[in-house]
Amino acid sequence: MTIAEFKAIIPALGGETPDTVNAAIALATPYFNVARWGGFYTEGLANWVAHTIVTGKPGFAATLASDGAQTDKQVGSVRVGRSAALLERQADDPFLTTGYGRRYRYLAKLAGMGAVAAVSDIAGCA
Repeated sequence: MTIAEFKAIIPALGGETPDTVNAAIALATPYFNVARWGGFYTEGLANWVAHTIVTGKPGFAATLASDGAQTDKQVGSVRVGRSAALLERQADDPFLTTGYGRRYRYLAKLAGMGAVAAVSDIAGCA
């Protein structure tokens, strides 16, 4: 994937430096098999890279921690609620913390990745 392809797929992060995008692309390499991902490869990789960039920004974890404790907010007559179940799922799967990560997970399912775990994460296989 090139920086131009990334910026075309994820225009909201078009202002990121080439070094930042290239570093995230390099981190993704071992996690993507082009043959397995097929037509979902470019979009899946772009969303993985975007998720990695967003979650790597200073203060991202602090934002999650402060938002996670509160499921409802009200300002004037406007009330916004967050599902407690979603907050629990986000704690279990960090990819659910961003829209890019959720899109990556969706595309991974379409590509046939299913559940992916390291062998050391499976009980009794360490």
